[in-house]
Amino acid sequence: MGVRAPYIEDVTTSTDDLTLPAVVLQHARTFGDKPFIEIWHDGEGVCASLSFSELAVGMLSTARWLRVTHHVDASLQYVALLAHNSVQFVLISLATMYLGATAVHLNWQQPIDTVRVLLEGLRVRLLFVS
Repeated sequence: MGVRAPYIEDVTTSTDDLTLPAVVLQHARTFGDKPFIEIWHDGEGVCASLSFSELAVGMLSTARWLRVTHHVDASLQYVALLAHNSVQFVLISLATMYLGATAVHLNWQQPIDTVRVLLEGLRVRLLFVS
């Protein structure tokens, strides 16, 4: 059985809303438990997958965590991520956008001085590193 959470249906989005979080919610309603992404290993086949519903539930849960734990909302303009690509990276990015803040994706291969200039220039108050 999939991870269909009733609150996905309770979140209102307009079909005119083309933000990434709105599209995630619209696709979760449309495609539900169908795979959004599958991770394969040679000779083993699918070793992990994430459905559209799981992505939406993860985004909403992460948004709730960001709002309660770190007080993220539109007034906290920038949330920076210095991380490798991962499901957590995607969820924090989407959740930040869902809350109305801007997710700033930093390149971990940049020199620290460049990253520092970006963080200070944008006045980033919250940085996630992994």
